[in-house]
Amino acid sequence: MEKKKEEQEEVKQETAMQKQEALEQKIENDGKKEKNEKVQSNKEPKAKKSKKKHIIITIVILFILIALGIGGYFLYKYKELKSPIDVSWGETYYAYLKSATIDGTKSKEEIGFEDGMENIKLEFIQVEDRQEPVMIVTYNKQDETYNNIYSINNNAVNYIKIDDPSDIELLYSIKEKSYHLYVHTQDEEEDNYEPLYNIVNIDDDKDLPEYTIEKGEKTTQKTVDGDKITISKYDETFIKPDVTTNNKIDFNTELDEKTTKEIIENAVHNYTEVYTILTDEVKNKVEQKLEEVQNKLDDIEKAKKEIEKKKAEEEARKKAAREKVKNGIYYMEVGADSVALSKGDVYLEINGNNITIYNNFAQIVEEGTFEVKDDKLVGTYTKIMYLDHQNGGRTTEKNINDEIDFDILKDGSLRDNNGIGESLGNSLLKGKIYSR
Repeated sequence: MEKKKEEQEEVKQETAMQKQEALEQKIENDGKKEKNEKVQSNKEPKAKKSKKKHIIITIVILFILIALGIGGYFLYKYKELKSPIDVSWGETYYAYLKSATIDGTKSKEEIGFEDGMENIKLEFIQVEDRQEPVMIVTYNKQDETYNNIYSINNNAVNYIKIDDPSDIELLYSIKEKSYHLYVHTQDEEEDNYEPLYNIVNIDDDKDLPEYTIEKGEKTTQKTVDGDKITISKYDETFIKPDVTTNNKIDFNTELDEKTTKEIIENAVHNYTEVYTILTDEVKNKVEQKLEEVQNKLDDIEKAKKEIEKKKAEEEARKKAAREKVKNGIYYMEVGADSVALSKGDVYLEINGNNITIYNNFAQIVEEGTFEVKDDKLVGTYTKIMYLDHQNGGRTTEKNINDEIDFDILKDGSLRDNNGIGESLGNSLLKGKIYSR
């Protein structure tokens, strides 16, 4: 019995010990948990603070980067706007335009821009013997095209206004055998072509020829056969090459500084030296046209020489004819139709420019004066003497105005185309030939 009690007592002690150990373990575990919770509680605010700090730093850095980017962009644009144009002459023209359109140091009128200008365009073109190209401003006004011309001399821009409507044309001058740019102006009566070289080289004494062509002016030459060869004065003077020289860029005086500079830079970029567009193909076509023109001019010159030769021969023949009309007596040739007349009944006498014709058969004498024209002896009978049968057969003399007209034949003989006695109402011996 006692043994059983001892065993029960031992069980109780062992159970009490287990409970004690369990309680101690629980206390220990609770302490650790509380400690862990405190540690965790302390860690969370620190993490949140760190994360917030990183966000703020990131935002600050982002703002700094944005500010630097925007500032850098505007700095780049500022430097780009203020940096000079690639070529010095481009910068010179830009500064000149900017002085009035942007800076206001000059008026727009001072540099050639006035009210009413429409469709304004700008381009740079090459002019021979000049280092810098010329700037051309083309515009419309009242449905007409005008041009302002700008050139650089001693680093300053000179402005010349062409007052009349005008075009600027690249032409081959047949006389100079070379290509030039011409300012073409015109009115109702004529076209004028002035070399652009003469306009911009104001200090140069060497001027190229200027041409004025009347409207419809042409050279016409008849051939010996009566045909006509015709060439216009323009085709005789110029050949227009088949090229396009239009590098014009739209321009406006109301543009901002950035756009104005971009336009000038584009115009500089589009600038092409004139002679680079004169390719072998273009030159060959000009040569072909020149050959056609030259052949026509040669034909005209040949026809002219033939006509002159014919005229010279004609003049020589007329001179010979005049020399055949010598002073002396010319007897009328008696033919079958003049059986009643014999040699010596009718004759004429020439003395200088005086002529007297005798008709002894009809008792008529006429006197007059003459000159030789185109193988003819022409003039006027001014006096007649004749027997007036109505007045008793008396000799009568009166002033007359009868025409003298003789053909001078190749052998020097004379053929009377009018006859005599016209003032008496009857032309006698018309068509008769007189020879020495």
